[in-house]
Amino acid sequence: MVADTAAPTPGLRTDTRLDGASGLTLLRLASVFVTTGYAAYFLVALPAIIESATVMAPWWSVSAPLAVFLPGFGLGILGARARTARRIRTLALCAVVGYALTLSTWWFAWSGEEVKTTTGIWFSMFFGVAALGSTLAFRARYAFVTLGVFATGCTAINHAIRPRELGDAFIPGTAWAIGFSLVFVAAGAMVAATAQVLDESREQEYAASARAAAVAARGRERARFDALTHDNVMATLLMASRYGPSAELAGHAQGAVRAIDHAQTGEPETTLDLPSAVAQICAAASTANPDVIAGTDVGPGAGAYPGQVIGTFTAATAEAVRNSTRHAGPGASIRVQIRAEARRLTVVIADDGVGFDPTAVPPTRFGIAISIRGRMHRLDGGECTIVSAPAAGTRIELRWVG
Repeated sequence: MVADTAAPTPGLRTDTRLDGASGLTLLRLASVFVTTGYAAYFLVALPAIIESATVMAPWWSVSAPLAVFLPGFGLGILGARARTARRIRTLALCAVVGYALTLSTWWFAWSGEEVKTTTGIWFSMFFGVAALGSTLAFRARYAFVTLGVFATGCTAINHAIRPRELGDAFIPGTAWAIGFSLVFVAAGAMVAATAQVLDESREQEYAASARAAAVAARGRERARFDALTHDNVMATLLMASRYGPSAELAGHAQGAVRAIDHAQTGEPETTLDLPSAVAQICAAASTANPDVIAGTDVGPGAGAYPGQVIGTFTAATAEAVRNSTRHAGPGASIRVQIRAEARRLTVVIADDGVGFDPTAVPPTRFGIAISIRGRMHRLDGGECTIVSAPAAGTRIELRWVG
């Protein structure tokens, strides 16, 4: 007989371009926001940059603005199209390093002359923007440390470069500078943390989906091979124990071997026209019980059934006939009626035997639960109805609508 073909395993969407998309979007927006701050402060600080050139070495006056603003602009321009969060963090790190180099090399380039300006050294005007960018490069605690270092350094430089009458006290000035930028840095740290949570959540979702798909696939394969074992191997052994060597036993054994080979090789699906499909189901019923003659009704019009449908019907029909043969009782008659139409197939297996209570059949009974009802329910568009009662016979109806 023909074993049913395994149903195709639903595939997971594994488009890696979507991995971390939500978190990456947040980081992109944050990088653009930081770059907007750099652009705004560049326009504001430009007069101060020009004025500071009188007290700074020429090499520093040229290199410092480049070290600060080029990475700052690149963070948003390149980060807005970055495909990975790591690239944005790298760009943010370059911006932080550029600002830190400017801050740390200021002393070596200063001529010692005071600058009579209320704004102080030009890069002290936007240390908060640089610290905000550090939230994209570091963990939150390191970003707060960066804010403290930048604020303290800028306050110390302004305290040294400006006249005493224009400067503030060092400690209050540092505290005010940190407090002013702390809210923005904290908000940036929350955005970065949210982006990381979104990335991790998506990875966990993919992992959970993969595990669920693997469990479902194992369950389908286990059910398929349970049915294969029951319908072929166990049925052949039962026939051998009851009837001994015979031509029917040899044919059944050969069919079992073919079914197992088919399951192992995973041969591609084929389609069968209506008459061929009906003939195959009739053959399966006759193989299960040579005394059963199936009635057929082939509807008008052309049509074809997928190989999976016919494989399922032949296996379920054969198992239903075998069940009736074993359990209907001596003298019971078994009838099989096949109705084939375009995109619709119905097979009814009925007997006038002793019957049974379908609700009392345990799920561990492969014949009913797995080989008939379970097999039909796994088929897309398949249904199975079992009607029986003690002393009232049994009627099993298999249906498929494409």
